Amino acid sequence: MARGGKRGRPRAQTGPLASPEPSIINQPAVQTPASIPHPEPTPVQNRINGTVARPTYASLVDPDDGTALAFFPVSDINGVKCAKVELEDIEEENAVIYCVLGANPPITVIEGFAKLIWKDYAINKVVLVKKGLYLVRFEDYQDTFKVIQKGFYLFYQKPFIVKPWTPEIEINTEAIASLPILALVIKYWELNSLSKTGSMLGIPLKTDRYAKEKVMLKYARLLVEMSLEGQFPECIEFANEKGVLIRKMVQYEWLPIKCTYCKMFGHSQEGCRKKDP
Repeated sequence: MARGGKRGRPRAQTGPLASPEPSIINQPAVQTPASIPHPEPTPVQNRINGTVARPTYASLVDPDDGTALAFFPVSDINGVKCAKVELEDIEEENAVIYCVLGANPPITVIEGFAKLIWKDYAINKVVLVKKGLYLVRFEDYQDTFKVIQKGFYLFYQKPFIVKPWTPEIEINTEAIASLPILALVIKYWELNSLSKTGSMLGIPLKTDRYAKEKVMLKYARLLVEMSLEGQFPECIEFANEKGVLIRKMVQYEWLPIKCTYCKMFGHSQEGCRKKDP
């Protein structure tokens, strides 16, 4: 029996290795190093490497979303470098600011209420500026002008203040010194008489439709702007056309409640939540 090498071990080849035949079947394309993509490290890889990779702002901005911006040179005003904003740069020129005294309804309620009372006007957007303060933007300046001209509105028997929006406006409900009050006063229908008697209370603004058409005989309903720091008289006195002094009772459709502690409307000091327990 012939003896050879170790059992099962192939003999070593001393000649050159034969090259395999090239094949084009199922051969993937070879990418050069320059074309091989390098994926961003995953959060798991970051933990393994001991690093925390935060996304850059550029990686979060979709070029297909948002509004494109433009570069403007910096202005120099009196030696101070600043950005100069022109009037046409202000977007809310067709807007009004308003707040409801004594209430802080959610934005959805305010939006529905605005669309109800201003249903004849094209509202673009209703925005919450801060607690109790809202901005309503209209499509057309004429609509904005008409809303401001009316001036007085009621939100469930509570007045709300409407002011035209300007770049310098800063409405602070704590600093409001006067507001419109509906007062039910005497049966003297001429405008001069109503203006004079209303002036005993504050600044008379207008009458309601019934007083204008003289269909109510018991009283005249006036809208009067009154100071919140003053008194709300229960009666007024005036001299009639004969020189006789007459006293008439005054009724108020709504009076504001202002907390003397936090200076906010809608509650008294006893019910103020900002007081120390």
